[in-house]
Amino acid sequence: MQITILARKPDDELLLLASDGLWDVLTNQEACSLAKRCLRRARQRGATRQSAARIAATVLTRAAVDRGSRDNVTVVVVDLMSGEAFLYAQLQGPSWRCW
Repeated sequence: MQITILARKPDDELLLLASDGLWDVLTNQEACSLAKRCLRRARQRGATRQSAARIAATVLTRAAVDRGSRDNVTVVVVDLMSGEAFLYAQLQGPSWRCW
C-alpha cells in the first residue's frame, strides 16, 4: 500500500479515488479530465453538486467497462469546489455490499 499526503489548495476541484479497474484502462489525465467535464456539464444543466458527483462516477465507471476493463471498477468522486464535499461512489463488479 502506498500513502501520499498532499496539502489541499484552494483551486483543488475534485478528489478521484478508483480501483485498478479504472486505472488499467484510463490514464490519470483522461480520468481527471472526464470527471471535471462531467461535473461541469451536470452543474450547467442544473444538477446539484451531489448529483453531479454521482453522474461523474457513473460515467467514469461506464468508460472503464466500455474500454474493456476486466477488473472490478470502483469510482469515488468528491466535489471539492463547494463549501461541503459531496461524494458519490459507483461500483461495478461482483456483488459488493457496504455496511
